[in-house]
Amino acid sequence: KSGNRAGAEESFSRVTKQEPDNDIGWEGYLLAIRGGGDFHKLLAASEEAAQKNPDYGAIWKYQGIANSGLDNPEEALSAFDKALEIDPDYYMALYYKGLALVSLKRYTEAVSAFVQVVKAEPAYAKAWNNMGVAFNYLGNYEDAINAFDKAYELDPSFTQAYENRAIAIEEQKHGNL
Repeated sequence: KSGNRAGAEESFSRVTKQEPDNDIGWEGYLLAIRGGGDFHKLLAASEEAAQKNPDYGAIWKYQGIANSGLDNPEEALSAFDKALEIDPDYYMALYYKGLALVSLKRYTEAVSAFVQVVKAEPAYAKAWNNMGVAFNYLGNYEDAINAFDKAYELDPSFTQAYENRAIAIEEQKHGNL
């Protein structure tokens, strides 16, 4: 698999050099870099892509992901906001914005972001799970448990939701641990 990712990265890199305005080429290139886990490289490539194609929301989403991976949640939030300025219905940018808001301990705003995500994509189990995480941090255990239940219902193999549900139940019984 890593050979396929590296091959894809190389192919998309050629596309971006030959056709710098090719949004899909840049998105493929950034996705391939992300798959390799090198957030410094992803940030540099997304910054280059944003200079050439500043009105393509996916580029800003990847810049936000890179900043999140480099533990720069404020910069990540700014990039996700830029993606959402370009496309207010870009639910994946909104999902990642919610994650950045959780990192910044802005849990009420995170819940709001995740609520919007599941309105757009009701079957997105990870969004339900992370909504539950934000509710849990707010001490809203009942809503947290309901969100974890929904995530697990949507994806029974999603054990993280089940584990988070157990944590919320314990915190509800004993106060925040």
